[in-house]
Amino acid sequence: MSDFLPAFQKTMGHEGGWCNTPGDRGGETYRGISRVYHPKWPGWPLIDRLKNSAGVPVIQGADLESLNGMVEAFYQSEFWVRCGCDRIGHQGIAEELFDSAVNVGVVAAQTWLQESINILNVRFRLSGQLTVDGHIGPGTLAAVAKMLERGTGVLLFRLMNLAQGAHYLNLARKDPVQAKFLAGGWLDRIEWETSR
Repeated sequence: MSDFLPAFQKTMGHEGGWCNTPGDRGGETYRGISRVYHPKWPGWPLIDRLKNSAGVPVIQGADLESLNGMVEAFYQSEFWVRCGCDRIGHQGIAEELFDSAVNVGVVAAQTWLQESINILNVRFRLSGQLTVDGHIGPGTLAAVAKMLERGTGVLLFRLMNLAQGAHYLNLARKDPVQAKFLAGGWLDRIEWETSR
C-alpha cells in the first residue's frame, strides 16, 4: 500500500509557511491549512499567541517543532486516511489524490478519481461504472485495484491530473483575481508522469 510520508513531503513542497494573501479564498494559512476552511485546527491558538505587532507570527525553536507535529497529524487524518490513500496500491495515484484533496477539497478529489475510473472503463471495461458521489468506498478501491492489475495506473494518474488542471483553468476563467495563483502555484501541482 502507499506511504504517507513521501506524499506529505511532496505536498509540503507546494505549501509555504504562514501567509495571508489578498484574494486567496482560504484567507490566513499556515503550511496550506486555511483558517477559513479549518478554523478548529489546534495550531491556530499557538499561531495567534506568536503574532507580533505587525500581525505576523514569529515561529521558531520548540514552537516550530510543535506546529510541525500538528501539521503532519492534521494532513494524515484529514486527507490521507479520509481519502483512503493508505489503501491504494499505487504511490503516484495516492499522492495525486492526497495533493488534490489538500488543494481543492476531499469531495472534489475523490470525484475526479471516480470520474477518471469511469472514463477508462468506457474503453477498457475493467470494472462496472461507479456512482460518482465524491466518497471513496469499497467499490472505488476495488476499481482502482482492478485498473492497477490491468496496467492502466498511469492513465488513471494522468486523467486525475487533467481534471485538476481543468479545475484551475475554470477558476481563473470565472474569477480573474484567481489567475495569479496559476503560474508558480496551482500549475506546479499538475504532473504528467508518475515513476511509481
